[in-house]
Amino acid sequence: MKRTLTDEQIARTAAHALGPGARVLGSRELAGGTFNSVHLLTLAPPPGEQRTPGGGGGDPSAGGEPAVLKVAPPAGTPLMTYENELMRTEAEFYRRASAVPGLPVPAVMAAGFGRSAIDGDYLLMTRLESVPWSELRPGIDAEEQARLRTDLGRLVRGLHQVRVRGSSFGYPYGNPPAGGAASWRTAFEGMLADVCADARRFRPPLPVDPDVVLGLGRLFRILSGPRRLAPRLAALPRRPRTPSTRAPRQHAQARHRTPRTRPTRSERDDLVVLRYVG
Repeated sequence: MKRTLTDEQIARTAAHALGPGARVLGSRELAGGTFNSVHLLTLAPPPGEQRTPGGGGGDPSAGGEPAVLKVAPPAGTPLMTYENELMRTEAEFYRRASAVPGLPVPAVMAAGFGRSAIDGDYLLMTRLESVPWSELRPGIDAEEQARLRTDLGRLVRGLHQVRVRGSSFGYPYGNPPAGGAASWRTAFEGMLADVCADARRFRPPLPVDPDVVLGLGRLFRILSGPRRLAPRLAALPRRPRTPSTRAPRQHAQARHRTPRTRPTRSERDDLVVLRYVG
């Protein structure tokens, strides 16, 4: 799914993002990831502005401004439902997270979703100097690992300070009910249904049939929703008791049994789910 961009595609996208005068002095593809194409660029400074040679990241010998270009897979690539419009969501995340002081998030220099410059959505962002933790892990002792985990927790806490008050729940750019839902429960059930539909479409090897997963989701809704199954069963009419001729001990055991009643149509539907997933 991940592709390597050509120099011509990179130059055309940079010009679309920054204007026709934008020049790319160098570029190199960044490793890692399997979805988006990511390239580190060195952009020529604006006319009249001088940069120190070696300041770029795409070409160490060129002086310029480092930037990161991320391009989504081309149109027509088979995607899971939740993978559609991911880059729009990522751009929105950076915009909101940048308002929290101390969070190391890149600034979005430009974004394109019309696919006129290249056959995929793109983000052009500032570069954050960093090294993946996984690459440094073998040389880090236990004390330093603990400190890094503390720092990671602090950053995650900062992310939780991003206050978002929207008009709906779910994916910001997803279709209902996974996006634009009136409640989180409805959105989550829509996400689950989308994943199960994708499983039927792509047919990967799975330990459980997608229909069973959906049945479990419906069972959870029955047991935990506003109309919980247990109170509904407890509220069913009971047959009047009749005198028993059994021995006292047997009678004491029998009075703890739940009398049999004929379930209503709604209860029968619930029991079908219980029987299906069980």
